[in-house]
Amino acid sequence: MTLKIIHKNSTSAGTPPAAGDIDVGEIAINAADAKLFIKDTDGAVQEFIGKFEQSGNGAVARSVESRLRDVVSVKDFGAAGDGVADDTAAIQAANDAAALAGVALRFSAGDSYLVSSIQLSAPAIHTYGATFVPGSASATTPCVSVLAGAKFIDSIYVDQAGTSRKRAIVFNACADLIVNNVDVTCSEQNSYGGDANNAAVRFFACVNTAVLSLSVEKFDYAVKIFGATDHLTIGTVKIRNYINGINLQQGVHVDIGSINGIDIQARSSLWTVQQPGQNGILIGNDSGVNAGTSHVRIVNAVIRDSGEHGIRIGGANEVHNVTFESPNIGNVDGTCLKILSGDNGLYTRNVTINNPRLFDAVGGGIKLSCGLMLYRVINCIVNSPVITKESHTYSGTHGISLYDVLKLEINNPIIENAEEHGISVRLTHADAGGTLITQDCNQVFVSGGTISLSGIDGINIPTQGAQHRRWVVSDTLLQFNAGYGININSTSDPSIGQVDYGYFSTIGRANTLGHASIVTGNTSRLAFALKGQYSAGLASANGSTQQDTENGVFYLKKNNVWTAL
Repeated sequence: MTLKIIHKNSTSAGTPPAAGDIDVGEIAINAADAKLFIKDTDGAVQEFIGKFEQSGNGAVARSVESRLRDVVSVKDFGAAGDGVADDTAAIQAANDAAALAGVALRFSAGDSYLVSSIQLSAPAIHTYGATFVPGSASATTPCVSVLAGAKFIDSIYVDQAGTSRKRAIVFNACADLIVNNVDVTCSEQNSYGGDANNAAVRFFACVNTAVLSLSVEKFDYAVKIFGATDHLTIGTVKIRNYINGINLQQGVHVDIGSINGIDIQARSSLWTVQQPGQNGILIGNDSGVNAGTSHVRIVNAVIRDSGEHGIRIGGANEVHNVTFESPNIGNVDGTCLKILSGDNGLYTRNVTINNPRLFDAVGGGIKLSCGLMLYRVINCIVNSPVITKESHTYSGTHGISLYDVLKLEINNPIIENAEEHGISVRLTHADAGGTLITQDCNQVFVSGGTISLSGIDGINIPTQGAQHRRWVVSDTLLQFNAGYGININSTSDPSIGQVDYGYFSTIGRANTLGHASIVTGNTSRLAFALKGQYSAGLASANGSTQQDTENGVFYLKKNNVWTAL
């Protein structure tokens, strides 16, 4: 049918022509709003809308208007995307329309959007690599907030160069959200006076949220996770120039690095003003709030140049069920991997550390720097740790330092070049009031591996005031340590401390295990299997035994003399 377009002037927008003013086959134009109207063969007048039909069998025709409303573009609402005009109102209006209609929100690839603060809640958000640039707003107002309702975002890129804004992106109470990529950068030092709340990317009370890749550069605080976040995955992480890289204050079922690992560095040639970072990853907090962090997995974390610790668990709350897979941490000014709890009777529990490589805990003014430090920890397994030096004189003050530990397994360790002891037990710790508290280390099992080249002892177990129970060192090679292979000692009154139920089956070398010193009074039920060596001068309490495994001879100490059985 041939259509004839005629003009029907009207001063009322949206008013169709009367049925008698238009014939079948004619299209009338309303001059007030340029809308088109057509008269059907049944005589009804209705607005003329073009039809769209997708190719393929079973496609259903629908109006062009319906088809175009499948996606809301920010440009439909006037966003310029030139990085100069303020696009806040346009983007917010576009998002609200998309959220209300339940359709995707679309930005234009390559555009730069100047915004004071926007809240995104459309179910799908496609930025196509567009950049958000913070406009004027209070320093603590985030540039981009992602709210409940958003389910998919392809990428969020925020460039905060030259601004005083402290927070770039906040994921606020998101649920069932997937984000492909988050990228935040600042071209100059962005120092915020040590306020951990001012993090580049914040996850608050998020549930079932996944960010496949996250990158933050030149922020004092890169990532903060808090507010009872539950089931958060961050697949790949890259952080440069920070005070705290990742601060996990409160969260359960948090998995970080499971796609392509974690790469965190504090110093770079681009960042000459900022001081070294404090902690690459900080789990827990010192404030006594936001309790309940558990079921955390950190995978393939490569951390360099932290001003204090590479990874630290600790604070005023308990942290439970944490797994570290293949952490690689070095050149830190404190401890490579530090796990502790506060002075309030709480403990970090159920920790597994698989295949850690920890090196060059160089001190930097921090009194006690170690490869691995375990303080107030219950039920910990450390598999195949390598603690060594690369470019410094020592691997650390101690290879592994222990205080108030219960149920610890260290399997197949390689510990070398500690300034003092390969494995060291610390007896006392000053609480918040300065009072020294003495604690035991019980049920400690060291199996296999090598402890060598320590500046003092391979294993040092002081006992004054403590009563350690169930220590087992089995088939561990102790060699070339400057002091003793195993030194169980008390420098004060030998009657107030002891190691109870100890069994030491080791492989020694000259000038190490042969000099093992047991000087603690009340030490009972100790057994030593000194492979290839029998030491008549081995000091221990009466009732202790040692075994010469090469000759198959057992010795019992009675009346202060070792006697062959």
